[in-house]
Amino acid sequence: MITWYSICGWIRVRKCAEVEEIIKQLGDRCGQGFEIDVADAESDQLEISVEGSSLFPRGYVLGIEELLNSLGPFASEGAVFSGDCNGQPWEIVVAPSEEAGRVALSQSRLEEIDPLVDDLTAEDRARLVAKLQASGA
Repeated sequence: MITWYSICGWIRVRKCAEVEEIIKQLGDRCGQGFEIDVADAESDQLEISVEGSSLFPRGYVLGIEELLNSLGPFASEGAVFSGDCNGQPWEIVVAPSEEAGRVALSQSRLEEIDPLVDDLTAEDRARLVAKLQASGA
């Protein structure tokens, strides 16, 4: 069975041989339908962006997600990669720690909803504020 898979995201990682190997494996696994850009962010860090889409054998995409996850221990902060798998949205949080992952996911969610808040009526804004206050925010 064939799976349509897309991905978009970026992460900043420590420059080292292990990361170089992960990048190579990621390029080999993703193939030509994906653009993997690697740039020097600082003297000791790389910024890796991954974007693209392609058809893959069904279980093959799990290897891509495993490779992304393997960047976590080398990350300077958490990152959220997102995409689509056969019409279903997905996302993966890659981070050096659980807390860094929570922060990255929270920032990603805020970026998603922030432009939408302007469309809320005064009544719905009040409901949102009450919900945020009730959740301990």
